[in-house]
This record gives sequence, C-alpha cells and structure tokens, in this order.
Amino acid sequence: MVCPECQEVSDADNVNVFPKNLALLNMKKAPIKIQRSSRKSQEQLCKLHDKKVEAYCTQDRQLLCIDCILSETHKTHEIMSTQKASSAEKELLLEKALESENLASSLEK
Repeated sequence: MVCPECQEVSDADNVNVFPKNLALLNMKKAPIKIQRSSRKSQEQLCKLHDKKVEAYCTQDRQLLCIDCILSETHKTHEIMSTQKASSAEKELLLEKALESENLASSLEK
C-alpha cells in the first residue's frame, strides 16, 4: 500500500495501519509561533466610530472604543482592558495548542 500523505510504500495489507488524522499529526510537527508586532501597529480603530479601541467585550468577543463601551449594546456585558484580554486569549491559545499536541501524541501510539 502507498501512504496517501507521504507516498511511502508500506508492507501493510490494509489502511488501518496508517494514522487516522494526518492533518492533526502534521500540526504537532509545526512549531507554534506567536508574532509580536510593534505597539504602534497594535493601536486599532473602532469600525463603527473610528476611535481608538480601548477595551474588549468578552460576551461579543469584540474590541470596543469609548463610545461602544458607553452604548446600550455592551452595557450589561463583561468588559476588560485590551491588555488583559490579549493575555487571556494567548493563554487560551497555548492551552489549545498543548491539547492538540497531546492528542496528536496519543494518536501516534
């Protein structure tokens, strides 16, 4: 049999000997890169009000300017600073990446 991913010829007599999720296994091999950009490029403007983004709405997962923060739309929502939200999201991404690596490792066994 020929592996559909790497084209390596195997002595296998059925497809069950090949990994179940090649994409997930390949993810494990790819290094995780967190790109850091300059402070100036991080300053974004609100799409609604064209003002500097100052906070993050955790319920809607949206960046907010001062007008958005004071609006009725987000009045009852949990709002945090962009720095705190950024740290929380990075932590969540790293946790998910670790879970993916662990899952990939268990699939290799």
